[in-house]
Amino acid sequence: PAGDDVRPIGTTKHLTSVRVGEAREGRLRALDWLRGLAALWVCLYHVDLTVQKDKYFGLDPISPLSAVGYRGVELFFILSGFVMVYAHTRTSDRGIGAAGDFVLRRVLRIYPAYLAIAVPLFVIAAITGVGASASMSPDIGLLIRDVLLIPRDDRSTFIPVVAWTLSHEMMFYLLFLTWFFNRAGAFAVIGIWGFGSVALALTDNQPTGWLMQTSAMNAYFIAGMLCTIATRFTIVRRGWLVPVGSLVALAAAIGLEDAVGGTESYKALLLALYASAFTGLVCWFARGTVHIPRRLAVMADRLGRVSYSLYLVN
Repeated sequence: PAGDDVRPIGTTKHLTSVRVGEAREGRLRALDWLRGLAALWVCLYHVDLTVQKDKYFGLDPISPLSAVGYRGVELFFILSGFVMVYAHTRTSDRGIGAAGDFVLRRVLRIYPAYLAIAVPLFVIAAITGVGASASMSPDIGLLIRDVLLIPRDDRSTFIPVVAWTLSHEMMFYLLFLTWFFNRAGAFAVIGIWGFGSVALALTDNQPTGWLMQTSAMNAYFIAGMLCTIATRFTIVRRGWLVPVGSLVALAAAIGLEDAVGGTESYKALLLALYASAFTGLVCWFARGTVHIPRRLAVMADRLGRVSYSLYLVN
């Protein structure tokens, strides 16, 4: 939402705290806060990678939390799944017209900031080679693929590299178009895509050339969609079971990142722990009743507004 007024609805500017889950101008402001935290987590991960390089500082990892900051992308995907259903459940618009309006809104949401970052970086890569993947030269063909966010096996061929996550988003949006014709069908289609991708990944049966389309990360979108159902239950809307369980699952996942490795069952356990943790956090932030200091809420509001740009720029 535009403007600098971050007062919660129905209160005065003199409030000393703000409730997590407070709606503001039709938005769940706490989800913006969570999105901002996810962006910061990814940024911290990239900082951690940088300071470990010998040509910079050659330091040890900053912390176990920063070392797994790439997991913030998965939180982004769950948020995306939740927000799409949350935003479009409240409207009765159906059919081709509604689907077209959805596509237009998504394009306007993603592309202006993306192109403002991607085009200059692509030009630099084409001229100097800096930022270009060794597996693919930055020519007009790659530029077209990057602009269209076409999925591929080698994530590093995106310029900027973080654009691979937007490619996953675009795949989800294309499948979400089924929502405007049959809502139950949309859950079914995206569920098959998400959980089918997990099955293919865990059994190491992903087809060459389709690794992004069948990545296990696709399951996070359907997890976010299912959050909209979970928030209706009293056990989710009240009490501390969900937030405490989410934080415990997240701590366990981070602790197990390097404890054991390699086996498919271990990968499945990590996937389940992160999915449970992030799903619980989204449910908690969407329907929670916890208050935080108002000054902190102001900072979180502003961070949430620039989270997408922050993610691209970092």
